[in-house]
Parts: sequence; C-alpha cells; structure tokens
Amino acid sequence: MRGVGAWVHGGLGARGRGGLGAWVRGSVGACQYPVPSTQYPVPNTQYPIPNPQQETTLVSVVQCIGSEISDDLDALPIMETDTKERLSAQITGRVQGVGFRNFTQMRARQLGLTGWVRNESDGSVRLEAEGPRGALEDLLDAVHDGPRTARVETVEADWTDATGEFDVFRVRR
Repeated sequence: MRGVGAWVHGGLGARGRGGLGAWVRGSVGACQYPVPSTQYPVPNTQYPIPNPQQETTLVSVVQCIGSEISDDLDALPIMETDTKERLSAQITGRVQGVGFRNFTQMRARQLGLTGWVRNESDGSVRLEAEGPRGALEDLLDAVHDGPRTARVETVEADWTDATGEFDVFRVRR
C-alpha cells in the first residue's frame, strides 16, 4: 500500500465535514483525483462545489484504493498464521489430587487446543496438546502455575509438528 493514510485524512463522518470522501487530496498511487478549490467536495453538503465534474466521491476513492491495496497485497509473501504444532509436557511436583487435570483441560479448551492430560504412575502429570504456537505457549505458562492448590516443581516441554489426531481436549484416566 502506498501511504493511503497520507492521502485520505480524517475518518468516516469526520465532524460534519462530509465524511471520508470529503478529505481526499491529490492521488493514491495510480489513482488521480482533482483537488477542487474547496476541501469539501462531497455532494449534498452545505459547502458549494465549484465544478461538479471534479467532485470526488467516496465510492470512487474506495474502488481505487481497493485496487491499489490488492496490487500491493499480491506482492507480499504469504505468512501462515494458523500453523499447528504439538506440545508434549511432563509436570512434576504436587500435581495429582489437586484439580490439575481439570484446570489444564479448562485452559486448553479456552485456548481452542486439542489433546489430552493424564496422571502418571510416578506422581507427575503428562500433557499432549496441539494448536497454534501462541496458544500452546499460553497453556505452557498456565501449567507452570497450575491451580492454587498445586505446587509445580518442574515442567519439561518438547515441541514437534502437529499430527491432527485429536478432535477435543480431554482428561485421560
């Protein structure tokens, strides 16, 4: 985008001055607009337009700016923001019998993650979760604290690619 903000000033309905179309000046990239002698070129306002052939309408501005934006977006690299990963974590400390699994399930579901959490025979809690990296990091932060009654000593985490094998987040028994 070539400085759309520099060419379109104010906002929609800017203090009775005719809105967005009233503040267009100069050109936007390849889009050329005449600049009338008044800064209020929107029709049906109390301000006269010296030459109606030179009026700039909001529709024409949006159409032209839209074409400029789409041209510029074609040149941008595509970034995948929804790439899924897998978090495997082992949590030790006072983490069994304190609501840790339900706490983890509730937080994982709030974050839109899939997977499971379960108690291990050695007294730890194991968790496998899949989803976007940011949400998984939020879950990892949450299990470092755990519920109020828990005392987390260590959290060992491993990251791998998601397999897509889960449909929801569950407590395993």
